[in-house]
Amino acid sequence: MLDSGKLTFDKLSYALPGATLRLEGIYSLDGEQFDFHGKMYTDAKLSQMVTSRWKSWLLKPADPFFKKEGTGAAIPVKITGTKSEPKFGLDLHRAH
Repeated sequence: MLDSGKLTFDKLSYALPGATLRLEGIYSLDGEQFDFHGKMYTDAKLSQMVTSRWKSWLLKPADPFFKKEGTGAAIPVKITGTKSEPKFGLDLHRAH
């Protein structure tokens, strides 16, 4: 939806090998604001995403907390900022 120079997305999806990103949020047409939140659904579990055996072992207890809808992991993410200074990160405040 377009309103006041801002596009609002309620179902934005991007697929790549091994993962799908599903977001919702706002993008201003001038590129000075975007605020997207959603989840990255991966084929691999968290413990399978690291190359170190000891890091994998440490992450194993977290695997069940991120498993959802038959995926390896459902990781809450956010993309905010501007087109010149985008910020990518975990969205632990909206982890539900």
